[in-house]
Amino acid sequence: MLIETFKTFITEATRSPKDEEEKSLYSFMEELDSVVAHIKVEDIGINTKTNSKTIYIDKYLNGAQRPAYVASATDHIKNYKEYTLAKVPSGRATKEFAFISPDSGRTVHVKCRPQGGFKSDGDPNELFAAALMLLPKIETPGDDVEMDAIIDEVKKLVNSGKVIGHTSGQVAGMDKNYGKLCSAISAAQSIPSKYSKADKVYLTGQAWDKDVKQFQRTKYGMKDFNSSDFIIKKGDNYLGVSLKEKKLATTADPTLINKSFASMLTAFATQADAKFGNLKDKLEEQIAIFYSAVIIRNYKKLNKQTQEELKSISKLSLKKQMEFLVGSGKKRPWKQYVKALDNKIINASLVSQKSVLAKMDKILLSNSDLFAESLVQLIFKAELKDLQKVNFDFALVTGIGQYLKKGPQISKGEYKDINTMSSVLENIFSSGSAKLIKNPKMKQAFEPGATAANLNYHLIVGTTPIVEIQLRYKGNFGSAPSFQAGMTKEFKGLF
Repeated sequence: MLIETFKTFITEATRSPKDEEEKSLYSFMEELDSVVAHIKVEDIGINTKTNSKTIYIDKYLNGAQRPAYVASATDHIKNYKEYTLAKVPSGRATKEFAFISPDSGRTVHVKCRPQGGFKSDGDPNELFAAALMLLPKIETPGDDVEMDAIIDEVKKLVNSGKVIGHTSGQVAGMDKNYGKLCSAISAAQSIPSKYSKADKVYLTGQAWDKDVKQFQRTKYGMKDFNSSDFIIKKGDNYLGVSLKEKKLATTADPTLINKSFASMLTAFATQADAKFGNLKDKLEEQIAIFYSAVIIRNYKKLNKQTQEELKSISKLSLKKQMEFLVGSGKKRPWKQYVKALDNKIINASLVSQKSVLAKMDKILLSNSDLFAESLVQLIFKAELKDLQKVNFDFALVTGIGQYLKKGPQISKGEYKDINTMSSVLENIFSSGSAKLIKNPKMKQAFEPGATAANLNYHLIVGTTPIVEIQLRYKGNFGSAPSFQAGMTKEFKGLF
């Protein structure tokens, strides 16, 4: 089946997997997406160029995130004995990867293509904010003419050799992009003036330059634990900036984390207790059983092509149908067929007392302290304070601005450095330990009267709720749900 969303953007066609080998590889691709959960893959397809020697797989995602995705995916593949990485042309090594199929010995060549309709590498927000830090003072523009002048100045700075790691798409995306410039100016103005007139700035979206690679950290199953979007160098000092943006101060904050539930269990299994590896395996089996049952119950609501594919299976006993769809190991047919169901059908199954989300809730609350402590680190990066020993600071920065018909609207940005965050956290940790509790104002998906397919929690320290946590699917039910997080009003007030 062609991927309609994207077919007008490429000359090569894609299709659904045909045989067991392709279905197994397709499931493995979805597993990679679950592990690399901080990067959203929009779609996957088997390329029709596939032949007797090579299986070609296309993935579609934000063009600017392809290098980071490839790096994380290849790192994950190295953990599997059955998969051996293969070489790709050096010029494509940040956009493609390859490995050997354990079933046939063929090369599996995965191409990460820019998302259809998205201008590849074209969001200039980080480039704007980083380049502005090279200026001695950042002025607030009052109209289009002044904004165009700032954009021209930024282009000169980009060409000066002091901006490392940008893409041509980001540069092209600057022209007349007043909305992004407004939020970038807000962010840059919120950064302490001691970092103004910087020597260099480094963008990390494509790769970490050798000058700053020493600050890259992998922890808690997160390759980009140091989540700096760009790094400012001033003298011997560095500041890593995790950049967010929103239009108004009253607008809901962007999520502070986008972390897969399954990948957290994997991280705990290697860092804390081997039982979490078993928990992850058992949960994956329960998820497979749940979705297989949903597919069987709704067989007649599948599209005609999928009904035809499952026609012979539908005539088997219920036990045999379940065995086929659940599969084993890397072969999980349910992940392929669940995509043929309307999201409304799946969500209706998730919002029920038999929802698989109930099992996830039990795991979370049974291990509340461990999840809470890890989420605190993943969100606030307090452990990055250790990098101050090598003159590296870290800050969460939110630019607040938008462009209206009447002109630019630039508000005061939000700046929270690692010292402030650590100090606030130390103070509230003196009142008690961290744990996850159910959000008392919201219903869980499996509770009577629930209307949304998600789980909702408060991360509290002592008695203070500091973060609102939500666990939900991002649209691909074949991958694990992810944590989304935002600071509570109580916690923001402590700053």
